[in-house]
Amino acid sequence: MSGTEIEPSTGQRPEQWLATVLGLLDGAKKSSNAALTALHRQSKSRDRFDGFSRVYLPDAASDGEEPKGKPSETKLVELTAEQQLLDVAGALERRLDLQLTVDTADTTAFADIRVPDGRGGETVLIQRVPVTTLMVLYKVLEDVRTFLRNLPVQDPSREWHPDTNADGVYVTPPVQTISTEKTPKVITKAQATDKHPAQTEVYWPDARVGVWEKIDRTGALPPKRYGELLQRVEALLDAVKTAREEANRVKAPDRQLGGALFRYLTTGQ
Repeated sequence: MSGTEIEPSTGQRPEQWLATVLGLLDGAKKSSNAALTALHRQSKSRDRFDGFSRVYLPDAASDGEEPKGKPSETKLVELTAEQQLLDVAGALERRLDLQLTVDTADTTAFADIRVPDGRGGETVLIQRVPVTTLMVLYKVLEDVRTFLRNLPVQDPSREWHPDTNADGVYVTPPVQTISTEKTPKVITKAQATDKHPAQTEVYWPDARVGVWEKIDRTGALPPKRYGELLQRVEALLDAVKTAREEANRVKAPDRQLGGALFRYLTTGQ
């Protein structure tokens, strides 16, 4: 078969659920990455690609004595570039076949996102969402849940009302506290006489001079609103997870491309 055409499998492997193939693909990615790393390290050992054989050939002795011999030396070639190439192909072929199978199945893997309708049933929020979108959407919603959990919440022991002058702001009823200042007062301990002046003492009592009126404001969420938001994001996560599982139950016809690619690479055919 020409390397320019990618044909569906002829039945060498049966159809599988998309979820099953996704699991196989994950394992194939890990094993191929490990194999490629090992092969790449081997290819850097250039001396393992080299070898030699050396045989000693003595000259004839001039005095008629037997020439002295020396042992031969040999270093075998441990690695060949051709075998390395075949090993790379072997490490990647199954991974590429599975990737094509998954991507082909993804084009037909859709599911509706259903959420509770508040009456014990469900309502379709979004129709026919691709499985790839559902996978991304689940991770995004996890981030949203983390964000929501970190939002501030109003102190439930206090009374809060919406501020009519600012959206999203809440206020407490005004609370008044008395403002005081130290004011000098004189008390007479002994009246003056013709022989002695009056005996007095100055003291500084707190005297009311006004009232502070305080209104607290907050942009934090009411506890009820906070609970509703968390409940809804959990409902969305459950809905997306269910939809993703439903979409992953689509049949994935086996597709193969690794053999054609590497056959062309190694043989040109």
